[in-house]
Amino acid sequence: MINKIKLTIAYVTYNRKKFIIKRIKSILKKKLPTNIEVIVIDDNSTYGTYKSLIQLTKNSKIRVFKNHLNFGFSKNYFESLKKSRGEFVLWASDKENFYLEGIEYFYNWIKKIKKIDVAVLNFKRNFDTKGKMIKVIRKNNTRLIKPDEIWNCSHAPGILWRKKAILSELKNYNLYKKKYPNFLYCNPHLIFIIKLIANNKCYFFDNEITFQAEYTKFSTFKKNSDSYWFLKSRWQQHKEIIELLKKCSKIKKHRFLYSKISHFINLNLYSFISTAIREERPDLYKYWLMSTYSPFEIIKKLYKTALFVCKYFFYDNSWLRKRIKKRIKLIF
Repeated sequence: MINKIKLTIAYVTYNRKKFIIKRIKSILKKKLPTNIEVIVIDDNSTYGTYKSLIQLTKNSKIRVFKNHLNFGFSKNYFESLKKSRGEFVLWASDKENFYLEGIEYFYNWIKKIKKIDVAVLNFKRNFDTKGKMIKVIRKNNTRLIKPDEIWNCSHAPGILWRKKAILSELKNYNLYKKKYPNFLYCNPHLIFIIKLIANNKCYFFDNEITFQAEYTKFSTFKKNSDSYWFLKSRWQQHKEIIELLKKCSKIKKHRFLYSKISHFINLNLYSFISTAIREERPDLYKYWLMSTYSPFEIIKKLYKTALFVCKYFFYDNSWLRKRIKKRIKLIF
């Protein structure tokens, strides 16, 4: 049976009993093929989460684990991949559900493209808000991931991994924690992609499997309203990703590729820091814009904004209008 498992969907939860119970009940209603397994890792929650999960899944094939300590996001990302038994692995939080149709589409796709280590999927926030709006936050074309697109892969619950390709990297958690603590803390999945992209087996995949089914309040990494901790974290992440890329570029045959990635990462530094200011200190965002934009940058930004508006106007103009309104409110 173990050898027949094609895909593992690995759920991780911590102190959100309501979410994970609802998610597992939904999964139990699905007719899962024998080549799909579901595992759940409880990150040492309180409130009897583990006991409830064991009772709920006792007559099913869902495997449930409990950590002896609270590991946190990045270590659990590694742990969920290690505990999986499938050829491919998909990490999901307790907010995510999945489409069986998308999995079938993926199976048919890999029959044509057998050399694949990573598939970055489309991903939706698919939950009811006022007007039952569906927010699309990632939409791809099926193709290889390019050096300037690393940050386009930064949403973790929509990346499908070939386990064999990342087994060696799973052993390096403690090393990454020592050398790249901030980058690992926020983006453990990007470390895998950076390591694997040189093999030309990393793809964007134009279809959906996981989607966010529940609404949760947006949370940042800031400690208090005037700490600038999130801004500091963004800067530290940037420094660490550049250090990682420098190390990867020491391999002569990959030097040009990783230098190219570093170039595009550095070009993205402005928007990276800008996003941190907008999310942590929106009251200062307009001053940031006024103090940093040269006339050339203003023209370039207007051009990119116009392209963005044109692209999404026909796709989901209600979401676009709300986004524009929110941004204008920050500035004025």
